[in-house]
Amino acid sequence: MAHALQERLAWYANRLKAMSVPEVAWRVQQKALQKSEKLRFGKRINVADVLLYSDLKDSAFAKSLPKGRVSFDAKAIIPEENIISFCKNRPEDGMSATRHKIPKQETKWPSIWAYSLEYKQRDDIGDARLAWEPHRHFQWPRLALDGTDGLRTLRNEFIGWNSRNPMLFGIGWVSVMEVAIRATQWIYTAAILEHTGKAAADTAEESRTRKQLQSGLLIGAANMISYVLRHRSRYSSANNHLLVELYAIALGGIAFGHEPWIRLATKELENQLPRQFSKEGVNLESSLHYHAFASEAYMHTVMLLDRTGRSVPENIRRSIAPMARFIQASMASDSVALEFGDADCGKLIDLTGKGFNYYRYILQLASVICGTERFTDLHEPEPTVRLLADQEKLQQAARTKLKEIPALATFNASPAKFDDKNSGYTFLRSNDRKIFIGIDHAPFGFGSIAAHAHADMLSFQLYENGKPVLTDGGTYLYHCDIEDRNMRRGELMHNTVTLHRHPQGEMRGAFLWGKRGCATLRQQEVKADGAINLKLEADMADGSNLSRQITFNPTDGSISITDNLLSDEDIVTFLLAPEMKVETDRRDAFFGNWHLHSEKGRMHTEPVTVATEYGKLASATAIRIKGCTGRCETTLSHKQTNKHE
Repeated sequence: MAHALQERLAWYANRLKAMSVPEVAWRVQQKALQKSEKLRFGKRINVADVLLYSDLKDSAFAKSLPKGRVSFDAKAIIPEENIISFCKNRPEDGMSATRHKIPKQETKWPSIWAYSLEYKQRDDIGDARLAWEPHRHFQWPRLALDGTDGLRTLRNEFIGWNSRNPMLFGIGWVSVMEVAIRATQWIYTAAILEHTGKAAADTAEESRTRKQLQSGLLIGAANMISYVLRHRSRYSSANNHLLVELYAIALGGIAFGHEPWIRLATKELENQLPRQFSKEGVNLESSLHYHAFASEAYMHTVMLLDRTGRSVPENIRRSIAPMARFIQASMASDSVALEFGDADCGKLIDLTGKGFNYYRYILQLASVICGTERFTDLHEPEPTVRLLADQEKLQQAARTKLKEIPALATFNASPAKFDDKNSGYTFLRSNDRKIFIGIDHAPFGFGSIAAHAHADMLSFQLYENGKPVLTDGGTYLYHCDIEDRNMRRGELMHNTVTLHRHPQGEMRGAFLWGKRGCATLRQQEVKADGAINLKLEADMADGSNLSRQITFNPTDGSISITDNLLSDEDIVTFLLAPEMKVETDRRDAFFGNWHLHSEKGRMHTEPVTVATEYGKLASATAIRIKGCTGRCETTLSHKQTNKHE
């Protein structure tokens, strides 16, 4: 108990160090607001019963409620013609929520006042991120498309959820971003109910159910967005959470015709753009998944503003293509991405259901928005894209020539105030495009806490024919087993060098780093024979230096790596993908079509687990090279070996 208290106090001390004086003042103000909310909502109020805030009091929506109807702009949320077309031509495998497994309501978390609910590191209960997923209600819009059966199931789920989750009680209310995501699903669901109701042969009872659901969904969404407005993320927490919250505010403003919400969200999104993205459009979280997640918030906002004839800030519109290019450059195939940093399967909307390909969907959205550039295949648009995109723009994007990514592509991922073009990511592709390599020389996370960063400076990943060969440890759980969380963020779970007693960064919490290093690409050259030579450097948290040279031959796919080490205790790691079987022979290892050779040092294998997606682990093998003095030279040759023909 004493040790746990000591660790908690240390976390608070470290977190305070990461805050500015204005942030401390803001957090004090938030605590005062929470106390007033306890007095107001402490009696377990249903969020979908009545409007709880005065924000929309002058809107047509608020004025229509006493008359027994709802007034909102369903066509601005989802084009009616898209719903009609989609319902006539649904994919055979379906997006039916009634035919697919729906996340079950989490029952282990206590239904207590959300601000009093301890949800971090609750190994006794489970991971909060997994518990939040059922509260996002991604299946509800799909249920609204599912006719009589879907309407019935939706009604039961809506009543059940509200009875179990009154305003600000339970795990579903502890994160403002989670409230924002849920509010957006409720608005999309109400819009679909409006459109499908016009063509449905509802009975009198079904018609009443439809109207009651629409009213409850929109009242609840309005209340949740009013709540989000007052608690939106600020200062050191103003990362992807804030962008998602602003998108929800914009969506609510358009649905309810409330211009102040639209103006506020648009202005803050515009202000956040240079703060959260580099000049080349790379999100600063040091995570491909959060790059896509943040980009999605901007893309949906642009589509909403375009659909309603509103002005889109020019810097936001110009940012969409660079955001998409970075995702496209990270794709090992049409459906598989090479991911650095944290990834937790988060998304803003999923009208597709089973088989949803997140990155492909984001690239399709960007293609529709940009019009003159296509970033992925559009012959079979994701159902989410079919339902949300302007059909004329979708067809135009499908006719546009695919934007090709060069064999050597480097992206600046540094904050605008530093604008270091050598700090970012480099992607290499073989001449036949079968071999794909991604190298991380990006800044160590975003802002004062670097929440989603990993100690993966100078690490690389290798894919062959769209499948991982050398991977990293991935992201397992955020809020449970802090030792595992730290291990997966550490150097040993990435294809880089672990300098003995010289960590890349100081871990001070599951989403908190203290002192941390920085990386850069010192030199990049293409030799006369076509080989690509990269010289990279990284300073550790204590200032110690690591240098790595990578030479890639795009003709035969061979890779040479030279690492300058500080001691013979330093470890060079090659982490194999789960399906890779390995055989070692002193200084050689054979796996798949690859042969790894080390000039000196001791090579051994170690069984590990890697996270193939959030919450799921798979057995894998790590190759460690240790005992090299001063320098470790390794080569990766691509060929069919005698042992693996």
